[in-house]
Amino acid sequence: MLALKQALSLVSSKSLGGSWLPTDDADLLSWYQKNTGITLSGADVSNWEDSSGNAYHMAQTDGTKMPEWNVAGEYLEFDGTGEHLSSSSQMSITADFTVGVKLSPVTPFGTVLARVSAGDQEWLRIINTTTLRVKIDNTGAVDLTLDGTDVWSSGYLVLTRVSGLLSMWWNGVLQADTDTKTGTVDIDAIGIRNPANNPFNGDITEIQIYKNSSASLSANVNDRLASL
Repeated sequence: MLALKQALSLVSSKSLGGSWLPTDDADLLSWYQKNTGITLSGADVSNWEDSSGNAYHMAQTDGTKMPEWNVAGEYLEFDGTGEHLSSSSQMSITADFTVGVKLSPVTPFGTVLARVSAGDQEWLRIINTTTLRVKIDNTGAVDLTLDGTDVWSSGYLVLTRVSGLLSMWWNGVLQADTDTKTGTVDIDAIGIRNPANNPFNGDITEIQIYKNSSASLSANVNDRLASL
């Protein structure tokens, strides 16, 4: 099936309620921007360009494993059967990081970001209605739980690491649960890990990854995702 390149319009953050863009931060590693850089093969997504300028583009050549493009909602739909995108270049983060994702996970949830090129690493995986699992260097997983009666729904997640300390925001609210996890984060896939299990089930609108963390960056990422 021949890929049809769709010229999807760039939506500036000014039109979404703010002047800040992820590219304003020098430590931006990759940015899979809402409704931007999408290549379609029929109704499915075969490529999601990295808008950071670092060329960590995410692609899929197997038509049976391409997520579907939702035209009205402007997001990628992953059906939980193995649909995913991957990059030929692997991102690595050894110290502080910030990651923000606009998403709508549904049961049985699954892997949001991971490494598929070698080894078994599922960096970020939603494992049940309230818990995010963080796994780094393929060592013991850390589970972060949402506050109170919160559950995963349509919203936005921000995770940071500062000197090893992991902190999580859900829909702009800093969650009480924290933990410590050092080591190198390797990322080259959206929606699945290696081996090919725990595939993501749900929708993803935008992903931002930074190789640093600060209070101002966390605030900016939360604000942008809230505006989408």
